[in-house]
Amino acid sequence: MNGYVQCPTNGPNLNAISNCNSYAITNSIRVTGMIQGPATIQAGSRIEVTIPTFIIPNRPDIFSIGVGTFTQDGYTVGTSSVSFTSINRVLRSSEITIVSSSQVTSSITNYEVTLSLPLNLGIPYTLLLYLPFVNYTVPSVNGNMLASVYNISTGILNVSGVGNTPLTISGFLTYESTKPITLWGNLTYNNVVYFYFPGYDITMTIPREISTFDFTQSNTIVGQSFRADIVMSGISTNDVIIIPTSYYALLQPNCSSNCQCNANGLVVVTAANNYGPGLTKISVNLMNNNYISVQTFNITTLSSSAVYLKQTKRVSINTQVTNVLNITSTQSNPYFL
Repeated sequence: MNGYVQCPTNGPNLNAISNCNSYAITNSIRVTGMIQGPATIQAGSRIEVTIPTFIIPNRPDIFSIGVGTFTQDGYTVGTSSVSFTSINRVLRSSEITIVSSSQVTSSITNYEVTLSLPLNLGIPYTLLLYLPFVNYTVPSVNGNMLASVYNISTGILNVSGVGNTPLTISGFLTYESTKPITLWGNLTYNNVVYFYFPGYDITMTIPREISTFDFTQSNTIVGQSFRADIVMSGISTNDVIIIPTSYYALLQPNCSSNCQCNANGLVVVTAANNYGPGLTKISVNLMNNNYISVQTFNITTLSSSAVYLKQTKRVSINTQVTNVLNITSTQSNPYFL
């Protein structure tokens, strides 16, 4: 038993008191009398006691607790034991938070992990955390104050000596798109899992700016279509490029062989990195403005699902040359009036 048992403890067929009257036996329940029947406990009698605040030990295991009966003056009458099971459990939402310091896709960030561990008795837990992100350098935790090992092939970060102190994990980029990414992990001690969390979503909200970008117009004539040659970094095969339909030509005779130019302004890249390491070049037909001007719009790339944003770039169409009008005229007579 333990010292947290409520006092008194009453069952349906007995009165019992738990350590409330300085009884000789420590952590015991004293039966003071039956509600019905004789004051002695007959052979084969069953006594049921509910302990409303029994505290389960703070590690996963099977625990045996000795149970005995004693005379009023402390002599042993009989002994036995009972077993209790303590298992690991899921961390509640109030017990773990994971936050990225950046909300921009494919950007340098710190992942801040805060744990509020219940029953923390100074146990140096080991955190196994699944981080499926690109690491641009050797990861560190709290500036290498905590030992950590990152396995690139599994995406598992192993951090030793974890307690209630917040963790700052450096060396990673955010995910490449705004797709929610599910992290998971557990806390172990002596290779025994104490706590775990099966899923914690991290979502970026801002597409990054395309780092390398070049845009070339084949002509700048008012109202005419032109071939746009576009070079971009950060493109993967099956990525989708969104071009506003107001600037996207209905006919696409110059659509390059490494992409599929759909009628709704969506261009699917079928072969990336065709213009050198990390660079992709595509060609599409766009429209100049209907008057001399400079108009700007965003070109945005999405992942293959065409749902999640990856990167974006502000583009300008320069319409500088007027159309040459093909005009003919006739006179009714050549005379000066």
